Amino acid sequence: MKKIHFLWTALLFLCGIIVTGCKVSDEAPSLSRPGVPDAEAGYERLFISWAAVTGADSYAVYYNTSNDSSSALKYNDTIQTPDITITGLENGVAYYVWVRAVNSQVASSLSEACVGTPSRTYRDLSYGSSSAQVLDIVFPENLEDVTPLNAILFIHGGGWQSGDKDVYEEAIMDNADNYHVITAAMNYRMFGEGADCADMLEDIDEALSLIKTKALDQGAQIDKIVLMGASAGAHLSLLYTYKNHSVSPIPIAFCVGQSTPADFTDPEVFTGSWRDYMLSCASNLTGEEITVSNYTGKTASLLSVSPVNYAASSVPPTLLAHGTNDDLVPVSNANRLKAALDAAGAVSDLFIYPNSGHELDNPDDSGVNTAFFTKMLEYIISYMGFYAG
Repeated sequence: MKKIHFLWTALLFLCGIIVTGCKVSDEAPSLSRPGVPDAEAGYERLFISWAAVTGADSYAVYYNTSNDSSSALKYNDTIQTPDITITGLENGVAYYVWVRAVNSQVASSLSEACVGTPSRTYRDLSYGSSSAQVLDIVFPENLEDVTPLNAILFIHGGGWQSGDKDVYEEAIMDNADNYHVITAAMNYRMFGEGADCADMLEDIDEALSLIKTKALDQGAQIDKIVLMGASAGAHLSLLYTYKNHSVSPIPIAFCVGQSTPADFTDPEVFTGSWRDYMLSCASNLTGEEITVSNYTGKTASLLSVSPVNYAASSVPPTLLAHGTNDDLVPVSNANRLKAALDAAGAVSDLFIYPNSGHELDNPDDSGVNTAFFTKMLEYIISYMGFYAG
């Protein structure tokens, strides 16, 4: 009898588990509320991402120009991955964005809002691990209407050891508006962190790749790009163009150099009051010790970092400006480069500022300066194929 009672009790206990289990499975399922999404600004768009929610089959995204989810617009409610690009937005307007997790049985509550402001400008975009590897990009207004779409990259000077892209902050805005191009200005690794010329050219390559990618993110394909700079920035612009134009991530239309160190085998580079400074620069660029007593025996190394060494008929057109009274980079550098380009059959134009030094800023040369920028506009029209003033 006791044995029968025990079996009956055990059976009731098991049934209780089964019944209880059925009741638990009949309760309404739930989904966790998504965490606060991230918003990255783009041209007339926001790139939204969030952490995946366990049990979610899809997500719904809502947005509003005020922090009011009750009146928010649903952008999409069948998103399969935890990210989406919201397009058709207005640049300069802040948008609040919420996310809801969904499955076949239930929807979660809305996440907290993130805020993003679409913009035609990117600031301090990283293209490498160094804090120096950053760039700014500005997109032209009415990006979708610009055909073909071209770009300009400004590379700052400063003796390969100082300077900053911010010197071109106004220029990249003005050029984007005036020439209807994407404009960018980059920083790069310099002597202070052990960079040599090869490192700097590598930085330009990475910067160009990022510019191309960011344009594609906006649904835009860059046709051609111009590289331009002054002094050290001019040197890097020309050297990259001449050496790497055939493998550049973006085809190079032409290059522009003002006060360009173009030929380190020019004896006049290592004379005068800036001799020791230029010897130091040459040493850092080549990675070899260049001195006043040995530079004549370092021709191969010096030519390897000199744009003049790569003059060829295949290089893109070159626009140059140089001051007769430049005591840092002698005007003979410009004349030697121009002669090399002419001999190679390459397209180039050189404007000499007879009263100016390295900064090209003597008021008496205003006529030459006007002619230089007029020629630049001709280059833009001829080699980029588009200009609407």
